[in-house]
Amino acid sequence: MLLKRVTSALSLVTVGAILLTACGTDTPTATVVPAATDTAAPAMVATATAPAMAATGTTAPAMVATDTAAPAMVATATTAPAMVATATGAPAGMAGGKIAILLPETKTARYESQDLPLFKAKLTALGFDVGTNLIYSNANQDASAQQQQAEAALTNGAKVLVLDPVDSAAAAAIADAAKAKGVPVISYDRLIKGSDAVNYYISFDNEQVGKLQGQSLLDALKGKTNPTVVMINGSPTDNNATLFKKGAHSVLDGKVNLAKEYDTPDWSPDKAQGEMQQALTALGNKVD
Repeated sequence: MLLKRVTSALSLVTVGAILLTACGTDTPTATVVPAATDTAAPAMVATATAPAMAATGTTAPAMVATDTAAPAMVATATTAPAMVATATGAPAGMAGGKIAILLPETKTARYESQDLPLFKAKLTALGFDVGTNLIYSNANQDASAQQQQAEAALTNGAKVLVLDPVDSAAAAAIADAAKAKGVPVISYDRLIKGSDAVNYYISFDNEQVGKLQGQSLLDALKGKTNPTVVMINGSPTDNNATLFKKGAHSVLDGKVNLAKEYDTPDWSPDKAQGEMQQALTALGNKVD
């Protein structure tokens, strides 16, 4: 397994470079960038078989996720395009293949309003023709649809897959299919579990995110004794949600009365609304 390990905020710069390299035929290269010193966003460092890389971030703490199936690698929303170049060896501006970006859903506005436009802008800046060679699909929270989209992308000549999985476990089949065709896979934002076909994993330190959320809640409660809390987590099929939950519990357990807790299918706002209504009814609206 040629999984690269990276730590930092989610970065499209690295992903873009890796993507472009993945589409080319030259010897893989990487540029070493001075490491960041900001405590809010520690530097990203890539290791393993690829040349070492470092990048900087401005908003999110460095993250290192772990998983027995795929050692963690994390990057930043501006590192992703840069990573793609490194993965396959073509200098920026010389990519000849197609890049497939498969995102998970539209209920969360970020994917259409932030991730995709940032990907396109960075790839364009690196010399990639997004109008001709970018394959984009959104699965709308349907793991089967994402499988079909990935198969179509591979059939249509994708040379690298950037996959943000709907279902972290089900996506293993997509990664395996890509590996069979010699196509590198970047597990973007969410970890693809149960496959050795993932070349890169790019995300935040999701457990640390949960710890920060939990601590922020305690700070806002201003020392209230045994406050009653309702905890609404993300989708159980998203590995990030599992890590957010773990991190938050490590801070909150023993300090709050966790009266109700829910895992929200598909990250759906309407389902979360229903969960909160159930909790308020059960607790007689007595929630801090």
